[in-house]
Amino acid sequence: MSPEPAKRSGAFVFVVGPSGAGKDTLLTGAQKRLADDTRFLFVRRTVTRPVGPWEHHDSLAPDAFEAAVARGDFMLTWVAHGLSYGVPAFARTRVAAGDVVVCNGSRAAEPAARTAFPDMTLVLITAPRAVRLARLTARGREGDVSGRLDRLADEDFSLRADLVIDNSGDPAVGVDALCGLLRCLA
Repeated sequence: MSPEPAKRSGAFVFVVGPSGAGKDTLLTGAQKRLADDTRFLFVRRTVTRPVGPWEHHDSLAPDAFEAAVARGDFMLTWVAHGLSYGVPAFARTRVAAGDVVVCNGSRAAEPAARTAFPDMTLVLITAPRAVRLARLTARGREGDVSGRLDRLADEDFSLRADLVIDNSGDPAVGVDALCGLLRCLA
């Protein structure tokens, strides 16, 4: 009788960064690159905003979101920019099963995420203001883009990031760095 293989420990990876830094670009690239590896789950968060071309999420109306919170459908929720965000409860189960769960998050939700997963891995994706300004302007979703960038610059986020990715150049470089970290965690 052969011994049972050692159970691998799972990990929760919370990917944060300012608007326009390119989080979705890097997450999509990493998800495509790791698609054949069942150890990785890129979880879709739920947002009280309609789905658009620039990010991948599930959408709920505010009253439906609150009902989902009451049912316990989320393991983590937060509010940012007037919208509610939630990470599905099954993410916790997948981490407990040994998977690496990757989620697009928010810098403001970092303390709540650390409470939910004290050993979480935090990835900060950033880019210079001029790059983010160009991306946000092209996206056309935000009203006062310059005001939003100025407001974000003034916010005090004292993050303990495990990995910082400057996504101002070729996205493949950032995808390489993210995938390298994820493979180490697996």
